[in-house]
Amino acid sequence: MINEEQIKRIIKEVISEYAISEDGEDFGVNVKGDLTIDDIMQGEKVYHRPKDSPGDNPLAVINSLMKNGFSREYTGSNGGNMYGPGVYNVYSLRSSNDRATGYGRFIVMSYVLGGYKDFLIFNTDMARKIYGNDWPIIKQIKMLMPEKLAQKVLSSVDNLGRCQACNGSGVDATGRVCRRCLGTRTGCMNNDRTSYDIKTSITAKKIVDVLGRDIAKTKIRGIIYSGGHDGNCCFVRNFSDVVPYSYSTDNGKTWKVAITDELIWRAGHNTDVDAIIKDRVDDNGKKMFSDTAERSINGFVRVYKGDKMNYFEVATNRLISDVWFDFGEEFDDDDTTKVVYNGVKYILLKNDEGKFVVYDEDECPVCYLENLPESV
Repeated sequence: MINEEQIKRIIKEVISEYAISEDGEDFGVNVKGDLTIDDIMQGEKVYHRPKDSPGDNPLAVINSLMKNGFSREYTGSNGGNMYGPGVYNVYSLRSSNDRATGYGRFIVMSYVLGGYKDFLIFNTDMARKIYGNDWPIIKQIKMLMPEKLAQKVLSSVDNLGRCQACNGSGVDATGRVCRRCLGTRTGCMNNDRTSYDIKTSITAKKIVDVLGRDIAKTKIRGIIYSGGHDGNCCFVRNFSDVVPYSYSTDNGKTWKVAITDELIWRAGHNTDVDAIIKDRVDDNGKKMFSDTAERSINGFVRVYKGDKMNYFEVATNRLISDVWFDFGEEFDDDDTTKVVYNGVKYILLKNDEGKFVVYDEDECPVCYLENLPESV
């Protein structure tokens, strides 16, 4: 007979198969599952300087990050966009203090869930650590992209992975170690030697430009590169892969752990919206949504069509109904949300049968969602 403890162990093993592995690298596609602080701290540390908070509370932005995490709404006004939507960080505290100082006074330290697996890595030492003998950037491109896209990049970006100054020889005309690539033989077009690493931001940008929207068809989760302004940079495409953990008000001399239970929960259950949802078209080839939220909350993505909104359910891969609302809040973990339809406020609940039930503000049932009248 299987006892209760054995059943719990079996369930945990099944869940973990679709959540996070012991080495902190493999995650499920849509839902990572319940995570712990230990799970999160298996990731790689990165540093981000948010812009100073407006108003009287200097920690307002940081407090929001510790509760809600990163999002497009945040990075739209606080971060860059050179490589597309995502979280822009540096991976060394030295870079944060010496180079990336033109943003804000305080530093947020976060963990990248899953580490740097499936990152396009221009730092030679880091690339060797992650990819072993496949560390050269050309091999990474072939691993992380479908064959046709890889060939498109390789044929479009000149001198890819080769130092232009020494033409990949590692030495200059006098036989001395090349001053630009420091003998590594790798580099990028128009690179400049910095005190941190070879400047590889130009090549990284060229690759992103060649891929365009097709970057969503690759395995690339982010890019490790060296920038002329910020130094050792780490760009992460998925907002929910970067979990804020602590902050410093004295340039990293001391740190205050500020991650909230709410953010720990969100880290496991909120996922970024796949480009396939953003670019979905109807039977006539017309784009279905004028805009979408950047992440799913409790399994639902808010999508928009003009001045109306709806919910796209990740589990069913479709809209919850043909009804479009004036406004809608995020679904909570009880599959409940508040909406406004034709100027009237309602409560929306997904029941155990998978149907959406509409309630009035007094929590009295009105009808099933598909039966909600067009006018009230």
